[in-house]
Amino acid sequence: SRSIELLRFPDSVWSDFQAFQGKLVPRHMQCSWDNKLLIRATVVDIESVAPDPKLFLPSPGYEEEPVCQGTVTPPKLLHSEDPAFPPAYRGRVRDTVMVAVKFRLANDGTVKDAIIIKTSKSDFDTEALKSVRNWKFEPWKCDGVPFSREITVQVNFHPQ
Repeated sequence: SRSIELLRFPDSVWSDFQAFQGKLVPRHMQCSWDNKLLIRATVVDIESVAPDPKLFLPSPGYEEEPVCQGTVTPPKLLHSEDPAFPPAYRGRVRDTVMVAVKFRLANDGTVKDAIIIKTSKSDFDTEALKSVRNWKFEPWKCDGVPFSREITVQVNFHPQ
């Protein structure tokens, strides 16, 4: 352990630095707020730990996304249907209601596995999903070859 001059930050003091894996690590730390000591910490031991490789295994059902090494052509919406505005909200909603939908755009241009990822009013979710599931795309392409990929869209309901 070697001691180095105190390193000061506003209301914090770090001292007694030790070399560890090519970096200097403080062994003593104090943090204060309005001159009141909040935290005092001392590092007792530092050791190198290799994480368990099982922590980095993909979850069940994981599929690796293809990586295109050539020219990527983004999808193009060919057919869409506007979602039905829930009748209970007609005349009662003043602002646009937004629902974010994530789905897999299949290599045939159809929508698969659509789910809601962000909503402001859950009554609009069903209509957003019904609408998006009927959309048709020209799919992603890599050098002209279609491929599947996840995509997120925003479905907007405008006040009626």
